[in-house]
Amino acid sequence: EVPPPPAEKIHPPDEELQAFVPADGFEMNLWASEANGLVKPVQFTWDERGRLWALCAPSYPQLIPGIAANDFILVCEDTDGDGRADKFDRFAEGLVMPTGLVLGDGGVYLCETTQLVHLADTDGDGHADSRRVIFSGFGTGDSHQMINSICWGPDGRLWFTQGLHIFSTIETPRGLVKCSQTGIWRLNPRTLELQNFLGNAAATENAWGVGFDDWGQTFYNPGNQPNCVYLDPALAPVPSKYLTKNQYAPVGSLAVSKSKGMEIEFLGSSHLPDELQGLMVKSIYFASYIDLHELVDDGSGFGSLPRGDLVSSTSTLFRPLETKTGPDGAIYICDWCNPIIGHYQASYRDPARDHSHGRIWRMTAKNRPLVKRPPLEKMSTTELIEQLRSPERWVRGQAQEQLYRLPSNEVVKAGDDRLDSIILARRARTDDRLAAAAVPAPAGPGVKYAGVPADAAEQNEHLLYELTGVFAAHEAVRPALVELLCTSPEPRLRAFGTHMIGLWADRLSDPLELLARMAVDEFPRVRMEAAVAASYVRSPRAMEVATLVLNKPHDRFIDYALTQTVLTLRPEWFPAVAKGELSFDNQPDRLAFVLAADGTAEGARLVRQFSERPELSDDARARSWALLARAGDADDLRYALDHGLRHAAVLDALAVAASQRGKVPSGELAEPLRPLMAAEDDALRGAAIRLAGAWRLKSLAPAIREQVERGGGEGSRLAAIGAIATIEGHDALPLLTPLIEAKHPQPVRAAAIKAIAAIDLVKAAQSTADEMTDIKDQAVMADFVLPVVDRQGGAKLLADALEKKSLTADPAKLAHRALSANGHAEPALVTVLNRAIGISAGQVEYSPQVVARLAETVTEQGDARKGRDLFLSKLANCTACHKVAGQGGDIGPDLSVVGAGLPLPLIIESLLWPNRQVKEGYAATRVVTSDGQILVGYKLKDTPEEVQLREIATREVRRIAREDIEEMAGVGSVMPAGLTVGMTSEEVRDLVRYLSELGRGSR
Repeated sequence: EVPPPPAEKIHPPDEELQAFVPADGFEMNLWASEANGLVKPVQFTWDERGRLWALCAPSYPQLIPGIAANDFILVCEDTDGDGRADKFDRFAEGLVMPTGLVLGDGGVYLCETTQLVHLADTDGDGHADSRRVIFSGFGTGDSHQMINSICWGPDGRLWFTQGLHIFSTIETPRGLVKCSQTGIWRLNPRTLELQNFLGNAAATENAWGVGFDDWGQTFYNPGNQPNCVYLDPALAPVPSKYLTKNQYAPVGSLAVSKSKGMEIEFLGSSHLPDELQGLMVKSIYFASYIDLHELVDDGSGFGSLPRGDLVSSTSTLFRPLETKTGPDGAIYICDWCNPIIGHYQASYRDPARDHSHGRIWRMTAKNRPLVKRPPLEKMSTTELIEQLRSPERWVRGQAQEQLYRLPSNEVVKAGDDRLDSIILARRARTDDRLAAAAVPAPAGPGVKYAGVPADAAEQNEHLLYELTGVFAAHEAVRPALVELLCTSPEPRLRAFGTHMIGLWADRLSDPLELLARMAVDEFPRVRMEAAVAASYVRSPRAMEVATLVLNKPHDRFIDYALTQTVLTLRPEWFPAVAKGELSFDNQPDRLAFVLAADGTAEGARLVRQFSERPELSDDARARSWALLARAGDADDLRYALDHGLRHAAVLDALAVAASQRGKVPSGELAEPLRPLMAAEDDALRGAAIRLAGAWRLKSLAPAIREQVERGGGEGSRLAAIGAIATIEGHDALPLLTPLIEAKHPQPVRAAAIKAIAAIDLVKAAQSTADEMTDIKDQAVMADFVLPVVDRQGGAKLLADALEKKSLTADPAKLAHRALSANGHAEPALVTVLNRAIGISAGQVEYSPQVVARLAETVTEQGDARKGRDLFLSKLANCTACHKVAGQGGDIGPDLSVVGAGLPLPLIIESLLWPNRQVKEGYAATRVVTSDGQILVGYKLKDTPEEVQLREIATREVRRIAREDIEEMAGVGSVMPAGLTVGMTSEEVRDLVRYLSELGRGSR
C-alpha cells in the first residue's frame, strides 16, 4: 500500500474540530473518518435509505508503478441516529482514479479515467459484481481534469464535466461525439444520446461539477477559478466546427468566492434557518472554507451576493470538496484532508502528500429540530410523487431519483393521474390567482425554500417542475404539461417549460408556435431559454423565431444564447437566406444580428445583399459594412470601402483586415481616402490615415507628412506618425526623429519612438536610452521602453545603449516595473537595470536546502506586517500583476488566499524561482512575427490558419496569421526570475511570511 506521510503532518479529528469557525448558530461533529476506512473522499451521494456513498481515491493524483490501484466506494450509515456513522461496507474495490459517482438503475454510475461505467450488485450481498462500460474514449490529459462529478439533473439526464486539457472522442449509437478541452456532458441513459457543451471554449477552466437550483437553472463550477458559471445560455448543440467561436466563460461567470473551489450545491432544509434557504454553497478547497451566496436576477441571467462563510478553518488540512444537506436536514462536508493539493504546484511524489486520511463532517443548527427522514424505500409510486411536494430538498431529490428508476408503466400512470389533478386545480383559479384550497397542504409548518412559496396551491406549480423530470426520465413526452409550464404565473416555471420545448422539440407537434410566444415573454430569462430551445428545431423558420427575442430588451446572456443558435442552425438558415426565403418579418436588425454572428466569408455575400435594404438605419448599415470588412474577400472589402467611406469604424475594420488577414480591397485605394485627409472629424481623419498606412499608400505620403508636421488633432497626428513610418521606412527618419524632443507632448514622443522602432531599432534604442533618465512616471516609461523591447533584438540593443549612460536608480526601477508588468524579463536588460538600482547579487540557485532554511527563518522571525508593506511598495511592485482582496493587477494569479492553498515551501519556490512550477492557465507564449515584432500573452486558440493570443501588455486578443509567425515558444511564467535579488534577506523573509498568512483566517 501507499505509505502514509509522517504522523505529525495530519492532526487527529478532535484537533481539527477545534480549528473550525462555523457560522453563528451552528455546531460541528465528526461523522466519519479514516478510522472507519474513509480515505481521500472526492465525492459522495445519498440513497433513499439515508446511507452515504463515498467515492475514495487514495491513489490520486498518480499511480505508483508496480502498485495496483485500489480506490473504492465506501457505504456509510448512521444506524442509531446519534449523528455519527457506525456501519461501513465497501461496495466496490480495485477502482482506478475514479472522480465521480451517482446512484441509478440498480447500481452506481462511475466516472473512471477514460470510461463511464455502471457497477451493480446482482446477488444482493452489498458488493458490486457486475461492471458494464457505458462509454469509453474520454481523455486522460490530467487526473484532476478527467470526467468527473456525475449527477442527475431535473430533466432526467445524467450530467458530468471534464477539464481544460482533456480531449475526448466517444463512439455512441448515434455516432461519434467529440469534446476538446473544457466540457459539460449530458447523457440520456435510456437512449444513450450523449451531448456536450462548451467544448473547445477559449477558456482556462477545469469544469468540476454541475448544480441546479430549485427551478432547474444550471450552473457549473470551474475548479481552478474563483467563480461559478450560469450554463443555460450555452446549451445549444453547436456543431464542433463552430465551437472555437465559443467565448462563453465571461458571459455567464458569477463571482462567488476568492479562490478555487469544487462542486456547488443549493440549500433547502427546514432544519436550517430561513436566511439560508436557497443559498448556493461552494466548497473552497484551496483556502479551507465554504462560501455562501445568494443568486439574484441580472437581466436574463444571474448575479450573486455574498452571504458569508458557512464554515472556515484555520487549519490548511481542511480541504472541502463537496457540501450537501443530508437526510436529517443537517449539512455534510466531504473533506479531502491533505496538506498538499494540486499537482502543478507540487510533485506527484511529494512525500507530504497524504494517502490515508479523509473525513466527513456534520454541521447542525443549534436549538432547531432535525428532519425525520421519511421511509422512501417503502413507498409506492403514488406516495413518492407526493413527496415531490416536500419542503425538504433532500426528500424531493431522493424521491425523484427513485421515480427515475422504477418501471416506466407505473411511474407514467401515477404521473398522469397527478397531472390531471393539477390541470383541474388550474381551472379553479380566479382573478389570475391560484385557488388557495386547490391542493391540500402538506403536514407540518409551511417552509419557503429557494424561492418556492409555502402556499399550497402555488407549491402545486412547483410540483409541475418536479414532475417534468420524472416524465422526461421515462421518455414520456407530455404536450399538456409543456402548456401548463409555459402558461404558469410563475416566471421561473415558464423558463423551465421553455427549456423543455427544446428537449422535446422532435416530439411536439408545433414547437415553433410555442417558442414564438415564449420569445416575447415579459420575463427575460424565458426569452433567453427560447433562443436556446430554438436551436433544437432543425428548420429555417426556427432562426426567425429565435430572433424574435430581439424585439424585446436583450442583454449579454440573450445575445450569447442567440449567437449559439445562429451557429447551430446555420445549415438550415443560410441556404434559406441566400434564396430570399426568410423575411424576419421585414425587420432588418434581426437578420443583421444573424449575419454578424455568422461572421464567415460565405456569409459576407449575404451581408452585401442585406446592406442594400432601403429600410435599414444608417447605424445598422455601417455595422454591416464593418462586418463585411472583417470577413469578406477582396471584392467584399471593395464594397465596404466604397459604401462605408465616411464611417471610421468601417475604415478601422479594413485596417484590421489588412494587418491581421492580409486582405485589401480590389481596385484603386488611394483616391477614395485622399479627401478624408482633410475631413473635419478628427476620428474619421485618423481612421483614414491608419488605413493608408496599413495599405502602404505612397501617393498619400505628402498628405500624411503634413498631418505629422501640422497636427490639427491629436488622434490624427498620432495615426500619421505611425502611418508615415510604415509607408516611407527609413526615409521618414528625418521627419520623426525631432518629435522625440522634450518640447513635444508625451503621446507624440512615444508615438515617434514606436514608429522609429519599426524602421531603425538601433536608433530607437539609443533615443529611448537618452530619454529614460528624465522619466518619472511608470506609464510614460512603458510607452518609451515597450516599443523597443517588443521587437526582436530590441532588449539587447537597449541594454547596450544604457551601458553607455549614467542611469540612476529611480528611472531604472520604473523601467524594471514596466517590463515586469508587461511580461518581459530579458536577462541582458534586467542585468543593466539591476546594476543601476544597486542590485549586485545574482539569482540564488534553487536547492531544497535553501528552501528549508528560508522556511524555518520565515516561521521563526518573519513579520507579516512588514511583508505587507513591502508587497504594496513600489520596490516589490507585486500589485502590478497580482490582486489581494480585490486590489491590484490581473496578469498573474489572485493571491488573496495563497497562504491557505499552498504550503510554505511552495510559496518560497514560486517567489524565488517562478518558472519551476507555473500555475495552470498562466503559462505565457512568446510569438515573433515576420516583421520582427514580439508579442507575449496567453494563447487562446491555435489552428493551422492562425494563433490567437491575449496580449499581456494590452489585454487585447491578437489574431496572428500562421504565415506571419517566425517563432513561437512557451516562456512559462511572465513573473521575472530574480525579482527578489534587490531585497535584503529580511525583506524576503517578511514578504514570504505575509504571503503565507493570506487567506488563513483573515479573509
